[in-house]
Amino acid sequence: GHMSLYTSNAERIRIDSGGRVAIGTTSPNADSKLDVRGYALSDNPAFYAWDNVSSYVLSPSDGYTVHFNSTTYNIGSHYNTSTNRFTCPVAGTYIFAAVIAHDIAGGLNGSVYFSFYVNGVNKRDICEGLGAHAAHMEQHGVFIVELGKNDYVDVRSRSNSAINFTNGHHGAYYRNCFQGALLG
Repeated sequence: GHMSLYTSNAERIRIDSGGRVAIGTTSPNADSKLDVRGYALSDNPAFYAWDNVSSYVLSPSDGYTVHFNSTTYNIGSHYNTSTNRFTCPVAGTYIFAAVIAHDIAGGLNGSVYFSFYVNGVNKRDICEGLGAHAAHMEQHGVFIVELGKNDYVDVRSRSNSAINFTNGHHGAYYRNCFQGALLG
């Protein structure tokens, strides 16, 4: 047996005997508890943040939070452009990505590290121990992690010397960015 919801004499939602919910179909996928046929709107938290200044000096202290003070989108407003951190509104699996770019040859020589931090603790490197580089350097990092409600994530420099950080601009965007979304 199953239970169904009808509107205008058409079945719209079905819950089958196995507890699977089907929207837009009368035969839900056997491997899923929820089967939605068609487009499903979601207000899951997601953000894309970037820094809109051409350069700034990263503090010589370890664990300095990198600036990403503007957002292209910030669904749910869980990314804070003042603290440069994302705070989880709900427990779940999240994905984060970051790009660290620099436009002065050799400008990041030495002990240069950038990492994803969770609740103030280093969890995953984005780039590590860079040597000399040409006029353009760019590193990308991705981090998928289980987080609890109110956990927070930011990107921090782990360098022990001050760095004049130059943020390369390519027309429509600055290359340095931090983004994330709830996967489920």
